[in-house]
Amino acid sequence: MLNLIPERIKDLSNKTLLNCAKEAFNIDLKPFVFFVFDKVDKKFLPLLAEMFHIAGNEGWNLAKTEKQKRELLKNAFKMHKYKGTKKALKDVLKSLDLEGSILEWFDYDGEPYYFKVVLRVFDRTLDEETEDMLLALIYEFKNTRSWLEKIEMYLASKVEVTVFTRLLCGEVITIKPCKPGNKNIKGNE
Repeated sequence: MLNLIPERIKDLSNKTLLNCAKEAFNIDLKPFVFFVFDKVDKKFLPLLAEMFHIAGNEGWNLAKTEKQKRELLKNAFKMHKYKGTKKALKDVLKSLDLEGSILEWFDYDGEPYYFKVVLRVFDRTLDEETEDMLLALIYEFKNTRSWLEKIEMYLASKVEVTVFTRLLCGEVITIKPCKPGNKNIKGNE
C-alpha cells in the first residue's frame, strides 16, 4: 500500500498514518455487528431494544424467551413502517408467538371504527399483568381512529393424541338345503 502514496508526500507522518490504517483493517469487527440479531450477544439485546424503539410496551415486556426478543428485533423496522395498521399489529403478535386475528367492525357487524382481537393462546399463562401489557401493546400499534372493543382469548394446549382403532367386518352367509316341491330352482337335468 505504500506504493500508492505519491513520492512527494512519502514522509514519516504519512508512513505512520498508513501503518495505523493497516492496523485498523486488522481489527475484528464481529463484536460490533449488531444487525445480525441471531448472532449478537444476548447481553446487548436490551440495548438494541431501546435503540430500535421496541422496549417496554412495544413488545419487549411481553417477550418471554430470547427467541421472541430476537424476532422482535428482526421485525422492528417492518413493525414501525406499518405502525398504525392491522398488519403491524399482526406482525408484533406473531413475533411474540401469539396466534390470532384482528377483526374490524365491518368484519363482524360491529359499531363503526371499533375492532376486536381474537387470540389463541397455547401453553402460556395469562395473568392480570400480562393482560395489561397486551392492552398497552395493542394501543401502541393500533391506528388512532380505531377503538378496541374487546379481546377474545381462547386458551388451549397443544396435546399429542394417539388413537388406535380396529375394524372387523364380515358377512355371515347361511346356505340351506332346497325343499322338495320348490319349482323355482332350475338345475341340470
